[in-house]
Amino acid sequence: MPGDYIDKILRDMEWDDTRADGSTELGRLVTLGLAKKLLLGLAQTPTTTSLHPDSRHDHRRLQPHPRPLRDQPPPLTLPPALPKDTATLSKAKLSHVFASGVAYLKFYKTGIKHIYTNTRLLYSSSSTTNPDTLAHRPDPSTRAHLHLRLRWRHDVRRLPLFALILVVCGEFTPLVVLALPGAVPLPCRIPRQVEKLLGRVEGRRREGRDEVGAAVAATTGGAVEPSVVAWGKILGLPSHAWTPGFVLASRVERRLRFLAVDDGLLVQSSGAKGLVAEEVRLACADRGVDVLGRGEDELRAVLGLWLRSTDARRLGEEGREKAVRRLLLAKDSEWAA
Repeated sequence: MPGDYIDKILRDMEWDDTRADGSTELGRLVTLGLAKKLLLGLAQTPTTTSLHPDSRHDHRRLQPHPRPLRDQPPPLTLPPALPKDTATLSKAKLSHVFASGVAYLKFYKTGIKHIYTNTRLLYSSSSTTNPDTLAHRPDPSTRAHLHLRLRWRHDVRRLPLFALILVVCGEFTPLVVLALPGAVPLPCRIPRQVEKLLGRVEGRRREGRDEVGAAVAATTGGAVEPSVVAWGKILGLPSHAWTPGFVLASRVERRLRFLAVDDGLLVQSSGAKGLVAEEVRLACADRGVDVLGRGEDELRAVLGLWLRSTDARRLGEEGREKAVRRLLLAKDSEWAA
């Protein structure tokens, strides 16, 4: 995929710009703008705390990354390792809840520091940014930069509600957010929440494919175009019974456009082999692949098969779009058929 075409699509995906038709989501823009100012304001406040998260509790400090930062964002977009003290929370003994909650508070504090650091990677000037941090700033128009921006936006939209829960509930926050996993920023999600959200997405994906299969079985002849609702389920997009059809259609179009950009950037770089294990898992989930209970090698092979089957350099844009739709409608075990 030509570099100019990727740059154009990346500009089209910029949600910060006001659209000429007045369809900009002003509430989202205000939230993003305020969050950016707040986090950058913290960056300018004198403090004795190092930019690096506390090494006693953080296991994902900024350090030389094992893979090039063209392919994937800095590891601070993902949750740090859980402190060992949090293991007692799963025993559901009240005598352990408070002690475990203190350990979780340290985990959440580290996650919020990650969001703060990611804000500096995106928006701080070179003169005010720690040189160690600046070395991890991805170049524009790379996959690393794209995912850093998208994950930062995801996180800051959830940060106000999560911060309120953290202030009100304190050490009992882990028990509260178990019921609200979608309200937690990515760097603050514990493994149980991640698995719960993935389980929901994979269940909806099965429903969407079953709906398409039932529609095909009920048709006497000719191709069946899946409904927007079915596409939304297959792509793992958030929606409710009251979500307007045009809103869901816009989300589907945006996700398909994102996949076109992401595939092109991966193919131009080192492909599936250039990603660390967690990024392989996330990339597969973005492409409608069920990842729960599956190993890194298996998912890496599936991602490689997707990239080969949807390579626009070989298929052309129209052929690629048809290939993407075909793969999304089937389980990955059926792709080679």
